[in-house]
Amino acid sequence: MKRSHILQCLMGALLAFSFSVSAVGQFVTGLELGEAVGGLIPICAAFSALCALLFYFRFGWCAVLLLSAGGGYWLYSSTDAIDQFSSFLRNLSFGYYKSYGASILGHKMTDEYELVLLSVAFLTAAAVSFCICRGKRLWTAIAAALFPLASLLPVKSFQPDALYVSMTLAGITVLLITNHARRKDPAGFFPLALRTGAAAAAALALLFWLNPVKDYAFRAEELREKVTGVFDRIESSVGDKLPGTSPSQTVDLRYLSSGSGYTYTVMRVSSDFDGPLYLRGRSYDTYDGISWTSSKGRRDVFNKGSSAVGTVTVTVNRASDTLFFPYYPSKILYLTDGFLHNANGQKEYKLTVTSKPVGLNGYVAANRELPDATREWASALIAEITDPDMSTSEKAESIKNYVRNSAVYDLSTPTMGNRGDDFAKWFLYESETGYCAHYASAATVLLRAAGISARYVEGYYVKCIAGQEVTVDNHRAHAWAEYYDSRARVWRVLEATPADALEWTFTPDDDPPQPEPPETEPPETEAPPIITEPPQIPDDTSNDGENTEAPDTETDVGDNGGEKEPQKAFRIPESIKRLFRAALFVFLVPIQASIRIRAKRKRWNKKTPNETALARFRQCELSARMAGITIPHGLEAIALKAKFSQHTVSEQELAEFEAFRTELISKINEMPLYKRLLLRWVCAIE
Repeated sequence: MKRSHILQCLMGALLAFSFSVSAVGQFVTGLELGEAVGGLIPICAAFSALCALLFYFRFGWCAVLLLSAGGGYWLYSSTDAIDQFSSFLRNLSFGYYKSYGASILGHKMTDEYELVLLSVAFLTAAAVSFCICRGKRLWTAIAAALFPLASLLPVKSFQPDALYVSMTLAGITVLLITNHARRKDPAGFFPLALRTGAAAAAALALLFWLNPVKDYAFRAEELREKVTGVFDRIESSVGDKLPGTSPSQTVDLRYLSSGSGYTYTVMRVSSDFDGPLYLRGRSYDTYDGISWTSSKGRRDVFNKGSSAVGTVTVTVNRASDTLFFPYYPSKILYLTDGFLHNANGQKEYKLTVTSKPVGLNGYVAANRELPDATREWASALIAEITDPDMSTSEKAESIKNYVRNSAVYDLSTPTMGNRGDDFAKWFLYESETGYCAHYASAATVLLRAAGISARYVEGYYVKCIAGQEVTVDNHRAHAWAEYYDSRARVWRVLEATPADALEWTFTPDDDPPQPEPPETEPPETEAPPIITEPPQIPDDTSNDGENTEAPDTETDVGDNGGEKEPQKAFRIPESIKRLFRAALFVFLVPIQASIRIRAKRKRWNKKTPNETALARFRQCELSARMAGITIPHGLEAIALKAKFSQHTVSEQELAEFEAFRTELISKINEMPLYKRLLLRWVCAIE
C-alpha cells in the first residue's frame, strides 16, 4: 500500500505541475503579459513537488496552509505585489468591459507580473495535489484547472495559446477517467493515468491542429445582450435605489479624479454636418464649497432652437438613465433632477441640430446661491475683473478669460484634499494646474457672484464630421459652465477651459497602457453653441448586436502587369477536416472503451471474497441496466450476504457472477449490430 501511495503522490505532482504551467501559460498568452513562461517552469515544478510531498503525510496540509498564509501576508505587505495584482486585475477586467460593459478593476500599471503568476502556480499546484494525494473528490482540482479558461475564453481578445489550453483539457480528461481507480485502486491508478494522459494529449493535439484557435468564432454577443438586458431591466425596476444605477447626484470636488487611464467607447455619433457639439448630460445647481449637488426633484425648462442645420444620431454602448442632448433642441425640454430622463432605456436616438436658440417665456430658477464665505471673496474678485456697466455676455467673457488664464491645463493635477474649504478659491489662488472640472467650477462660482444665474454641467464634447461616425470615448467626458442670458432669455455655454486643451487628434486604442488624452472643450470663439432638438427616439433600437467577426482577408488577384500575386494561406479543405474528425471519433471511442474494460477487469477480483462479491455485483448490475436485462435476485442476495453477514462468500457463489456475465455477453451478441457496438464500445460492457 505504501508503494501505491507513493505512486499516487508522484502522479499528483505530475498533474499539479501540468495544471500550474498551463494556468500560468494561459494568463501570460491570453492577457499578453510579456512574461517568459519558460522561466517559471522550474518554480512550478518545485511548487508541485513540495505540495505533493507535504500531502503525502497525514498532517502535511497544515504545513501547506501555513505556507499559504505566510505567502499571502507577505504579498499583502509588499507594494510591488499590490501593484502587480492591481495591474493584472485591470488588464483582465478591461477585456470584460469591452465585451460586456463590466466594471474596470484596479488602478496601477506595471510591466512585471511574476508575483501574480507564482501565486496562481502555487494555488493551482496545491489544489490539484491535495485532491489527488489525499484521495479527495475532484471538484477542487477541476475548479483550479478551469479558472484560467473560465476567466479568459468569454472575451474575444483573450486568446490563450492552444498548447496550454490542451494541457488543461488533457489533465481534466485524465482526472475524470481515472477518478474511480484513483480512489478505489491506487495501485492501478498510476499506469492508467499515464496511458489516459498520452491518449488525451494526442487527441487534443490533433483537434487543435484541425481547428486552430485563430479560426475560432467569438459567439458571446448573444450572451452579452442577454446579460445586459437583465441588468437593464433590474435598473429600470429599482431606479435609484441601487448605487450607480442613476447619474451621480453629487460631484465631490475635494477628491476629483481625471478618470481611468483606459480608453473605452461610451457612444458613437454620426451627423450630416461638420462642427463641434456639446452633448449635455447633467447640471448641478447647489455649491457648498467642496461639492456640486443636483437638487432632488427640481424641474428645469431648456431652450428650443430654430433654423435646423442637420441631424445627429447617438448610439450609446449601454443604456443609462440619461439622454444626452446638444444645445439647442428643436423642442422645449423639461428636465428633472438636472438631466433628461431616458424613460424607455433607449440605446439609439436621433437629434435635430439648430443654429438659433429661442428665448424662454416664464419663470427661470435663479441659480445664484453661494455660501456666504464664498460670496465674500468671489464678489471682491468680480469687482476687479468686471465693470458694473458690462452686459451679461461681456461679464461672462471677462470671467472666462480670467479663469482660463489662472492655471495651466494638466490632467495630473493633485486633489485638493484637506488643503482648503472652498474648491474654487483653492483652484484660483493656490493650484497652478487644473482640468475642465476645475475651470468649470470656478467659472460657475464667479458667474453667480456677478449676479448671473449659472450651473455646473457635465457631458461630452464631440467634433462631428459630416457623413462619418465618430467614436466618443471616456476621455471626451467634459465639464463646462452654463449661464442664463437674461436679455435673450437663453441658457448659454461658457467654456473656461483653455482652448489649446481641445486641439488634439485622438486615435482610438483599446490597449490599457495608453495614456489618458486631454479633456476636450469647445472652440474659443463666442459663437453660439451648436444646438440640437430634443431626442426623437425611435422605438426600434435593436442594432446593438452587430456581427463583429473579421472578414476573410484572402483575395484572388489575376495577372497584374507582372506584379507578383499574393500567396494564399494554406487552408485544410473542410471535407478533409470532417474526415479527420470522424477518424478521431472512431479512434477515441475504442480507446476509451478498452481503458474502461481493463479497469473493470482489474476490479473484478478483490483481496477478500466478500469485497470481490460486492465489486462483481456492482458491475453486473450496471451492465444489466445498460443492456436492459434483469439481474437475478440470487446475485443480489449474495451481495447482501457479503456486505452485512459475518459469513464469507464461497467460490461457488462467486462463480454465479461469472456465469451471469457470460450469459449477459451471449444475450448482447444476439442483439442488432448497432446495439452491440453501442454496448461494447460506448458503454464498455465486458
